[in-house]
Amino acid sequence: MDDRRPGFPLCSRRSRWRTPTATTTKPLPRRGSSGSRSVQRGGTAARWPCSNRSADAAEALFDARLGLAADAVGLGDEAAARVELEQATALLEGRSDWWRQKVRALWVRAEVALLGGDPGAAVKAADGAVSLAEGSGAPRHVAKSLLFLGVAQVQGGDPDEAVETLRRAATLAERLGCLPLGWPSHQPAESAKNLAAARNAVITIADDLPEALRDEWLARPDVAALMGG
Repeated sequence: MDDRRPGFPLCSRRSRWRTPTATTTKPLPRRGSSGSRSVQRGGTAARWPCSNRSADAAEALFDARLGLAADAVGLGDEAAARVELEQATALLEGRSDWWRQKVRALWVRAEVALLGGDPGAAVKAADGAVSLAEGSGAPRHVAKSLLFLGVAQVQGGDPDEAVETLRRAATLAERLGCLPLGWPSHQPAESAKNLAAARNAVITIADDLPEALRDEWLARPDVAALMGG
């Protein structure tokens, strides 16, 4: 699906900044291209598109690699995140039509840079994502890229620029009806309220578990980070 089509409900698509989108739709090969074959029907040659299994496999592999990189970021494993990100990025070579995948890769690159304590590299990656999304006419991706850019600017010690960037992200997200994209860019009081709600949910789950499983649940790196952050 493409968020550039007019009238398309932009927020109905699953988005992966923790888990990037695993499915997209691609145009069929053009008539007469190497991706089609002729079939004789009633004396007339008709062109039938062949399924491009290699392209589908490459896209699935990209999604898997980028997903693993994002998961590694969530677990604080910078080394694994960098390995998976570079393997995913290598699959982008020669893919001029993969603007969406390139934007997503830049999001994860910004996250990996922040994990490694390099906000300058994160700003560069996020700014590149903004430019690519704008050039692709994808406003939803622009809003999310601005969110990454604002966070990177905060970490880089540029709060004034970050405030303006996050305001742009929130305004665009709300205009598009993508409320989840707008939540992280709101004021600290609202963010604190959402954090408290998430922590309460973790405790509620823990209270319903047997003691051994409860300890294991609370010891998970992602849960521990949420409770201690």
